[in-house]
Amino acid sequence: FSTEQNRTVPPLDVSVAHKLVRDLPDCTFALNGQLKTLEDCARHLVEYEDLPPVHSCMVGRGAWYDPWKVLATADAWLGGEENPAVSRRSVLDSYLAYANEQYPLLDVAEDALY
Repeated sequence: FSTEQNRTVPPLDVSVAHKLVRDLPDCTFALNGQLKTLEDCARHLVEYEDLPPVHSCMVGRGAWYDPWKVLATADAWLGGEENPAVSRRSVLDSYLAYANEQYPLLDVAEDALY
């Protein structure tokens, strides 16, 4: 199997994770697969098709393919503050300022940086 086939053959049945929660109440189950957004996770952290919720969810490929869409809303979605980064550019500008502050603190030979 290729890694792509591993994600599609056999088709993922997310209800299996919920059935495991029901059938093995002393175990903890995380759902990982087909979750592209935080809203996808929310659907599985409550009852799903009359089955108990999973204990946690992982957003993998959704965050990999579109990190801004997932991470820009994560703080607010998790009950924290609104996203302090108003744009991707503001994130880069803040990171550049941080890197410029940290660079003089590096204790490496000048030629080791190239």
